[in-house]
Amino acid sequence: MGVPGLWPFIRDRFPNAVRRIVKVPSGTAETKFDYIYLDANGLLHTAAQHVFNYGEKKRHLDPYHRMNYDEKIKRVFELFFEQIVDVISMIAPVEILYIAIDGPAPRAKQNQQRERRFLAARDRTSKTTFTAFDSNSITPGTEFMHRLSQFMYFKIRYALNTSGRWTPFKVIFSPPSVPGEGEHKIMDYIRALPESIRNERSHCMFGPDGDLLMLTLASHVKKMSLFREDQFAGPNRYDLIDMAIVRDGLTTIILEENRDQNINDFIFMGFFVGNDFLPRIKMFYRLDDSLQRMIELYETLSINLTGHQQILIRNFSVFVHHLKKIEYDCLLDQATLTPRDPRFVDYTLNECIIFDDLAVPIKLDMKMYQNRYYKKVGIDASQKSIDKMCEAYLRNLLWVYLYYINGLPSWEEAYTYRYAPLMSDLSNYLERLNPSTKIVFDRSRPAKPFEQLLSVLPSSSASLLPEIYRPLMLSTDSPLVKAGYYPKFFDVDYEGKRKEHEGKPILPFVDFKTVSDAYNGVNTHFRWKRNRLGSDSLFRWIPTFSTRFKSRYGEIKNCRVRVDALKTKQF
Repeated sequence: MGVPGLWPFIRDRFPNAVRRIVKVPSGTAETKFDYIYLDANGLLHTAAQHVFNYGEKKRHLDPYHRMNYDEKIKRVFELFFEQIVDVISMIAPVEILYIAIDGPAPRAKQNQQRERRFLAARDRTSKTTFTAFDSNSITPGTEFMHRLSQFMYFKIRYALNTSGRWTPFKVIFSPPSVPGEGEHKIMDYIRALPESIRNERSHCMFGPDGDLLMLTLASHVKKMSLFREDQFAGPNRYDLIDMAIVRDGLTTIILEENRDQNINDFIFMGFFVGNDFLPRIKMFYRLDDSLQRMIELYETLSINLTGHQQILIRNFSVFVHHLKKIEYDCLLDQATLTPRDPRFVDYTLNECIIFDDLAVPIKLDMKMYQNRYYKKVGIDASQKSIDKMCEAYLRNLLWVYLYYINGLPSWEEAYTYRYAPLMSDLSNYLERLNPSTKIVFDRSRPAKPFEQLLSVLPSSSASLLPEIYRPLMLSTDSPLVKAGYYPKFFDVDYEGKRKEHEGKPILPFVDFKTVSDAYNGVNTHFRWKRNRLGSDSLFRWIPTFSTRFKSRYGEIKNCRVRVDALKTKQF
């Protein structure tokens, strides 16, 4: 996911920062980095799709159809690890290989996960060919993820113990029991490194998500690269992006006086276009030029938008005021679009447009549109209601910014509107806001894995929880069912969208205290290992060390790998 349109923006403007790499069989890495970080969830999803033959990897002939369910699960794990081996056959670690898998996520991310999992469940049950594997299993707290961790504890030991390519470096594994998204656990690790290592060693991050572009910029690490698969050039094609060149290029596009702060402002503007945690502001429909427009405005105004871990309200208000001036034209322009799919027609907007005899839009009734838009949001168009929405949007915009620049500010914070305020209303709110306003967050605590499962899963995936918790998702007496958290049928809003995946499921927002109270109300003394919060593990090959390691996935009689738990950032 990440910031829409960011990768084409960077690729087209800084072609000299991108190097193409082709994976070859049994290849030896030509490029080495001191520290390599793998945001590995994408690899896990790919492996599961290959083995269980669904999603983007679905084929007419299923090579694994003769395997039983448990054999397929093990094959998913093996293929997942093979993909890790493939990555480090192209970019090799010298000192550290960090493998991170998503743990319990911040509440804001859980909102997005909830939408994805409900859609995945709906698509799975609507297919004519049933898939035994529930892709929602790839969520912390499930038996699948617990078994994956056990497999990785064995496989990393085995690789270090038997492969000469692995013995020179150390491996850090952050399992799904450690709270946080994989890429942000990596960022916390990078921030905790001594300054000399951050600045003098070479670093490379791998992962498919677009937000890694922002994270590698936000790291402010001098020798940082990003390695990612080129999804448009065919299989086995990868891009290695030198983020130092991108950073230098951006400081020639924007202001040059304070490079780090201006890069932070660029990141902030990127999130303003759109991100995983906040809905996109309506006027930012044409993603290909929205970011460029903001950069041009930023250059013209010559003001910083952020500083001292806060949004500079006065400056941001000026910035948004100028964007407000073009909102009307942007909305009118959207009415000229005629999508191929009738679901994508923006009826809310078009009903407020006056067309000429040739069906060309000539005028937008902005007051009518405001009323209809906020009715769709679910609020009235009163100043009080709109201000409350703008306050929540501004607060969460800062939350997203701090999450990337400085680390997670709060586990609890989440935006609970399906749409963003109109730019003109946000501008009016900022103009009336006290410029000295400071936004503060309560850090709170992460969800336990079972709490997250209760928050993000549809009822059709209730079997992924232990039996004693399933009534919370299935029984009509459950406070969560009574709150309507698990609808079997729901609408998807495609209005004004351009692609299928942009559709917005209309689901009730979850109150996390309600979920936590229901979870804690289950009368059980049993403690599941897969529901415990864990820590990162450091694996080191030591020739003078020897022990016997045994697990359900194999035995290593003379294991020369020592494993230590690492101190993890306080939850």
